[in-house]
Amino acid sequence: MADHPVIPTHTPYDGTSKPFAIGLKALGEVAKFAVVALLGAWGIVLAFAALIYATTWNPPYDDSNPKYRFLTQQIEEIAERWSNGDYGRNIIDLTLLNDGNWTTACVYGGYNNPLSEMIARGATVSSANRARLSELGDMDFRLSQVEESEAMIAFVDKSNEAHFIHLGYGFGPNGQHLKQCTSRTNPSLELS
Repeated sequence: MADHPVIPTHTPYDGTSKPFAIGLKALGEVAKFAVVALLGAWGIVLAFAALIYATTWNPPYDDSNPKYRFLTQQIEEIAERWSNGDYGRNIIDLTLLNDGNWTTACVYGGYNNPLSEMIARGATVSSANRARLSELGDMDFRLSQVEESEAMIAFVDKSNEAHFIHLGYGFGPNGQHLKQCTSRTNPSLELS
């Protein structure tokens, strides 16, 4: 007899257990878990991509308009004064807008929909402008055609067609819902 105990290297098969069936069941559970984990990971990737798109997407601002910089500079100055609590006389000069070819002009701060305003005024709006502005208002991550950090100048020319200049810089929180209009006879609009 040996000085040490005999340790069996395997359990003899007695014919009653079903190791293969147990293995398939366990494999099925692992597969279910893997599929759920994969779908969850894919969902996270899609959500992250949507978040990046929503936070980095900017509408095509009208920076090719010859008066874009002139208008943006005035709005930046007013926004700066407003952020410092200076609500005194803040005038935006629209004299040079469309080289003077306009009858009515409106300045919009955040959370406005200038398209419907111009239509309500009886102005004609081109299909391109209708599509562009409607798209801005219909996006899930935007609340309106003009967001808080933006501004828009809408004007009606002498042929009664509305035009829109979408500015990438706005009045900020102090200009929310700002909506003021003027006529060509009074091109310096005092904002309040």
